[in-house]
Formats: sequence, structure tokens, C-alpha cells
Amino acid sequence: MTIEQQWQLAGWADFLVPIGVTLLFFLFCPRPRSTGLRAALAVFMGWVAGDLFHSAIVQPICIQRARAHGDYLFDGTGGGAASLLFGWFFPLLFVLLAFTCRVLWRRAHPLTGHESDSQTRNT
Repeated sequence: MTIEQQWQLAGWADFLVPIGVTLLFFLFCPRPRSTGLRAALAVFMGWVAGDLFHSAIVQPICIQRARAHGDYLFDGTGGGAASLLFGWFFPLLFVLLAFTCRVLWRRAHPLTGHESDSQTRNT
């Protein structure tokens, strides 16, 4: 695999890893039961996972690519700083999207999930 292919793959993975970690935690983790707390923890975990992935995998590939193109002064700190400061944005966006889809699904199908237990007991 060439350095250009590695760089492109790392770019996609750098986008998908934090989103995947966030959505897996938010949608499939039963605890905490509070949706808001689970969403906040999911965004935080996605942010940390994305930053660690960027620092450990993406940044060395970017440095190697820069050296292959003759740029020996590139150290990758700009991408690391952006990941650290704004790495929460896409996880938050996808948690809000997942939450919105979940609310719309439960409104369209009121007898599925946790609501079915409370509705069958009250009738």
C-alpha cells in the first residue's frame, strides 16, 4: 500500500472511528439509563477515541507523507490541535442525529421498546 493510499484510508478512519465509538456507546450501552448522561459520555468517549486514533495512527502517516513529498518541517501539530480542540463536534452531531431518529421512531411506533411495558400495565 502506497503512502497516498495509507493517507486516504487514515483520513476516512479518522472521521469514522470517533463516530463509530460514539454511536456504539450511545445506542448499545444500557448504563447509564439517563439519555442525557449517556449522550455526554458517548460524545466524550468518541472525542477521546478520535484524539488517540489521530495521535497514534493518523499523525505518523501524515508526517511520513509530508517527508515523501520533501517537506521535512511538517510535524503534524496543527491536525493534533484541531483534533484535541474540535474532536467533540462530529460525535455530538451524530449523537443528536441518533437521538432525533430514536425519538421519531418511538413516536411512529409507540408500542415498541420501554414504552410498551408501561402502556400494557396502565391499560
